[in-house]
This record gives sequence, C-alpha cells and structure tokens, in this order.
Amino acid sequence: MPEVTVEQLKQMQDRVEKARQDKYRAEAQMETLAQQEQEYLQQCRDLGVEPDAIDGEIARIGEEIASAMALFDQLLPEERLAATAP
Repeated sequence: MPEVTVEQLKQMQDRVEKARQDKYRAEAQMETLAQQEQEYLQQCRDLGVEPDAIDGEIARIGEEIASAMALFDQLLPEERLAATAP
C-alpha cells in the first residue's frame, strides 16, 4: 500500500473543505432561487394569471396587440400620415 504523506493529507483535507464550502454556497443559492420563484409566482397571481397559464396569456396578449395594430393601420393608414408630414 502506498504511503500517504502529510502534504497529501493536507491537500485532501483542503479539497474536502472546498467541496463542503461549495455545497453550502450552492444550497444557499438554491434557497434564494426558490424564494425568488415563489415571489414571481405570487406576482403572476396578483396580476390575475395562474403561473401554469402564463404561456397562453402571453399568446393572448400578443394577439390583442396584433389586432390593435391592424385596427390602427386600418383607421390611420401610413399614406395618410405621409401626406400630413411637414
């Protein structure tokens, strides 16, 4: 069996400690992200949109915008705007 030196033991201990610190840091970050997720989900609910329905709501709003833009173009065509430009 190969002999382990004091220096090798120290290096292994340092690596274990670094891994432990990385784990704690990752756990803290996960907790922060979970809290942010809950805040965002609550913001959606406060706006009257269930988080599971957000994709559909985005699509619906996009359709409303397209419809409003089409109506704008219909009521005030670009040619009419060009004719009144200075």
